[in-house]
Formats: sequence, C-alpha cells, structure tokens
Amino acid sequence: MSGTRITVHAGEHTRASCPVSLELEAGVSCGRIVDASDPEPEVHSQAEDGRLHFIVPRLKAGGTKELELITDEECTCDDRGVEVEPLDGRLEITIGSRPFLIYNHGPDLVRPFFHPVVGPYGTEMTRAWPVVEGVRGEETDHVHHKSFWVAHGLVNGSDHWSENEARLCRQVHEEFERTWSGCVHGGFTERVRWNTREGARILTERRSLRVWNTPRSMRLADLEVEFTATDGDVLFGDTKEGGICSIRIAEAIKGARGGRIENAQGSVGEAECWGKRSPWVDYSGKIGGKVVGVAMMDHPLNPRHPTFWHVRDYGLFSANPFGLSHFKSSYDTCGDWTLPADAAATFRYRLAFHKSDAHKAKVAHRYNDWVNPPAVAAEG
Repeated sequence: MSGTRITVHAGEHTRASCPVSLELEAGVSCGRIVDASDPEPEVHSQAEDGRLHFIVPRLKAGGTKELELITDEECTCDDRGVEVEPLDGRLEITIGSRPFLIYNHGPDLVRPFFHPVVGPYGTEMTRAWPVVEGVRGEETDHVHHKSFWVAHGLVNGSDHWSENEARLCRQVHEEFERTWSGCVHGGFTERVRWNTREGARILTERRSLRVWNTPRSMRLADLEVEFTATDGDVLFGDTKEGGICSIRIAEAIKGARGGRIENAQGSVGEAECWGKRSPWVDYSGKIGGKVVGVAMMDHPLNPRHPTFWHVRDYGLFSANPFGLSHFKSSYDTCGDWTLPADAAATFRYRLAFHKSDAHKAKVAHRYNDWVNPPAVAAEG
C-alpha cells in the first residue's frame, strides 16, 4: 500500500516530541512518513507488533497535522536513532550515537541497575557512587542506591531493597527475550528471577525498557515491570524501603543542595511531597550552571494509582505503592498487597530527563502526552 493518509489531532494540549502509534493494516509494514504541507524533513516511523510508531515533532493545541505514509519505499533514517548494543554484562543504549544509558546485569550483581544515565547537555543525572568511587563532593550513604533500579524491601518477607549481608537477596538476570534498535525507539525485554536469601525463587519478573528517539532537551524512557507469581502467592509488604522505579538523583541537584522536588498538585519540597500520592513527581536543580531535571510518571493502569512517593532531600526518588502505614497518607492502615499464585501484575512508568525545571519543561503536558496521546487515524 502506498500513500496512506495519517491524520493527527492534537486535542486540547500542545504536543511536542510526542510518541504516537496506530494499528497497521495486514500486509502494511514500515515506510516513510512525510508531512503533506512540508515534506522535509521526514517523520521517521517504525513498525512493531502490528502497530506503526512515530514521533510528532510539534502540534499546537486544537491543531491537526496531515501526514502521508509511503510504504512502497524503504524507510530512511538520517540519524542513527536508538541503538542498543549488548556487551559483556551490560547493554549500552545510545540516541543519535550519543550516550544515554548503560544497563548493568552481570552475574556478580545483587540486582541489575542503570548507570550512567546521561541527560541534557551530556549531564550525568544520577549519583556515581557506589558504582564509581572517588567522585568529589558525593555522599557515600546507602550502598544499595545504585543510580536507577527496581526493588522492594519486603517480598514474602525477603529484603529486596538493602544489601545487608545478613539478609542479602538477589535479582538474577536470566535472559533477554529481545533487544532491539530503531529509528523511533529501541530497548530490551528481560526475564529476572527474584530469589530468597537461600536462592529459592519468589517470583518471575519481565522487565522492559523502551527509549524514544526524542531531542536531547527531553529524553523519554518507558519502564514496564510485570510480576508473575510463579511460585505461589507473593506478598509485597508495607515498608517505606522500596520503589518499583527508583533513582538516586545526582548530588548537585538533591534537595539538600538546593534542588527542587515538585509534584503534579503543585506541592514543593520533601515535606509536601514525601509519602503523598501524585501522578508524577519531578526533581530538578543546577549542574554546571545549567538547570536539568527528571520527572517520574505513574500510569493510570498501575495498581494503586496514583502511587505514593518515597522522595527525599538527600536524593532518593522512588515510586512506592506499598508503604502506606509509614507514609500515613491514606485511610488504609496497612499497605500489604498480595499477588495471587499464577497471577500477573504490571507497573508502568515514564521517565523524562529534561532541561530546566518542571514548569519550563512542561512536565504536566508531557504526562498528558503519555496517558492521553493525540488521536491518530489512517485512511487510504
């Protein structure tokens, strides 16, 4: 099929570097997308699982963009898109040949983690210690806070948060079901085994990360964590020591050094944001004279949305839906949550590494892009 017309309706919000997708007809594969009013530059597209993905560069609120999908030609990609390179014990993820993330998953680790995480201006967005030692000005507390990771402190009574040798439990990388690169997005899907201290399996996790080929001013990564109770009921216990999506923010921008914590309701600082529910929280500050930040977003389909936030002035930034009695932000007295045997549950988060603070980066709009994307239709 050639010359399929695609119409994108912005809706009530201005869109900028907004990922979208639409269902493909049988037999239609990836092609070139051109703007009917301005054929240069092309909008890159990528087909996957019966859907066509592309990124809308900019569209004003109430506006409509007419595009054309040309599928009788090979896709073209002027830049190198998102590349995922498997290496020994890690995956290196770049965007347009620039470093973004390294995913560390080697057999000697207590649990996999991302480090470094490179944001706007080439700035490292997370604390280097304990992955890298001797960085001037960094605190050396909480050895288990390794940059960007997935964990929780009480899983059937096992501690999957700290790295206390007396009760050390491991997340074991089993295999990558797939890794992929592309013009529009790249990433991986991994199977992870959560063990007791003795090495018995508690549950199986399918962890996926999708990185979008957006401009350097706003890097987007979608983390999806699917837990399956493969070995009986799984109790995620009520503790503040956890975060299904967790970051230890760079030292220079933590709240104790002038960084700004802000949530979707406009609350500011640890005192107003810690233990409170919100669809998103943003952490920003100045590094090397330039303001950068990261927004962590909780999807409406997640259990206990909007999640509670374990976010601290010293730099911890975590989405924790289970620590209710510690946060004292709910009528519930206990946050215990059970995943029944053989059942599965999925937690979805979007991370936006951006220039400026939450207001100037329009984090609220970017959250809406994710949960209420533009309407997309194809004809012809």
